[in-house]
Amino acid sequence: MDKPDPDDLADLARMMMEEGRHGGSEAVRQFIDYGEFDLSDYVNSFNSEWRLAVFHPVVYRRHVLWKRRASQLTPGTPAYWDLLVEAEHNLTTAEFGQLDISFAERARLRIIRQSHGMEWWTFRRLVCNLGAKCKDQKLQLREPPKLAVQVLSIIRKTWAIISCYLVLGATVQLLARGCLDCASAGAYMLAPMLLVVWWWLHVVSEGWTSSFVRLRAISI
Repeated sequence: MDKPDPDDLADLARMMMEEGRHGGSEAVRQFIDYGEFDLSDYVNSFNSEWRLAVFHPVVYRRHVLWKRRASQLTPGTPAYWDLLVEAEHNLTTAEFGQLDISFAERARLRIIRQSHGMEWWTFRRLVCNLGAKCKDQKLQLREPPKLAVQVLSIIRKTWAIISCYLVLGATVQLLARGCLDCASAGAYMLAPMLLVVWWWLHVVSEGWTSSFVRLRAISI
């Protein structure tokens, strides 16, 4: 077998999976030596805690079933590798959401995440955010426009002040009059919408900046 190009992770990943399906070990060993990523160990030791069960119950159930089925197979056999591929794709749904990221890129990101001791759900919040984007099946950083972020941040703070003023004003009137009038009821009914707008402004300002800075800090 030709020696894989060390600069082409996608080619290396394909060779690993093909060799693994036929019970071979050379491509598997080369991939582990290069990327320090053991797919079998990663899937087996994936932290399927309560967050996975609550937010991705289907993924959690499939992962539990995979462990039961995998325990009955011999590691390194074609059947085991085929099952391992299914398990990895299943976990990808929880880790990267709808992002179309190649296997080699997923391995690279997992290595980075593990090296920084970051949980999968924390990393997902960062990559499934405005601070990152997927291009050609690879994750790239998306730097926020500074001026736009500053303007949106000012709007968010102003919006928060106005929202608090409306709700507090309605509460004072309610306590003073002892009954709920139309103005107070309207303020309370608008409260959820005010909160949603505030959160959206936070996501496209401080949230975007925060995710970009953290992803850049861990050398994505």
